[in-house]
Amino acid sequence: MLKKYLRIYFVSLFCLVSIFDATAQDTAKKPTLEEKIKHLIYDQSSTLAPLECPPPATAQVDANISAPKQQKSILMPDEKEKFFLKKYRPMFLLYGGANRKTKVQLGFKYNPIYNVEFYFAYTQIMFWDITKISEPFTEIMYAPELFYRLRLQWGFIDYIDFGLFDHISNGEEGQESRHRDASYIRIKMKYVGSPYIIEWTNQFFVYHDLSRYNNDLPNYLGHWSTKLAFKDFFGKYMDNEEIFIKIYPGRKNHKLSFKQGGQEVGIKFKLTSNLFAPYFFLQYHHGYAESLLDYNQKNSIYRFGITFE
Repeated sequence: MLKKYLRIYFVSLFCLVSIFDATAQDTAKKPTLEEKIKHLIYDQSSTLAPLECPPPATAQVDANISAPKQQKSILMPDEKEKFFLKKYRPMFLLYGGANRKTKVQLGFKYNPIYNVEFYFAYTQIMFWDITKISEPFTEIMYAPELFYRLRLQWGFIDYIDFGLFDHISNGEEGQESRHRDASYIRIKMKYVGSPYIIEWTNQFFVYHDLSRYNNDLPNYLGHWSTKLAFKDFFGKYMDNEEIFIKIYPGRKNHKLSFKQGGQEVGIKFKLTSNLFAPYFFLQYHHGYAESLLDYNQKNSIYRFGITFE
């Protein structure tokens, strides 16, 4: 009985030893991870291709995906200009004449309708007696108007203005009250040479309402005015100069009369190209209706001063 158990024990021990020995042989045959790395680096370095770093990734833009667009302003630069005051008639300050009255003029226009050249314009003319102690304004004329500008760019015609409402008054009462309401058509023609510019403006009036104290104003102011301007003729000596002559014939015995109206000659020039520098302005006026208060009195006046364009 003892021999039987010993035989079983030795057989079992032999089997275990055989299993452990086979396991040890298999373990010896399989290299460890460290051995694999060493073997790869040292033993097979001659057969391995050199390792190269991959090129940096470059951003490739999909053709179907466009770059983000900049958001446009609702009001582009040229559109923004339509919502600001613009120059209309020249702004100037002139001194001279027999009575030494200073003449001041302010003017602007405003475009209230987007992308339509419909304008509200305003001009104010003041005669300022600076020789007196209180320096009063002897007369102030207020001139609002509404007009539509049609740009043709056809031949020499630059644009045509249709004045729907043109008012001028001095704001006085009683016998010194003056006013007139009119409509007009204004045609401006322009020729651009090298380097000079010639502009010719003609304006035709139709009167609607006149104060009873100046109901004969058309005899002195007329129904038509013309202005011829020459610009940049002396570019070598002056900067942005302008010479102009304006004529507005009156009316006598229902006929056109140049003696009954008025004439105006002006010279404007700069001595520097500075954008903010004013123009020097020389003006001569002869005839009637320079002011509403004395519209039927003839005078000849020289004035000089500055103007801003």
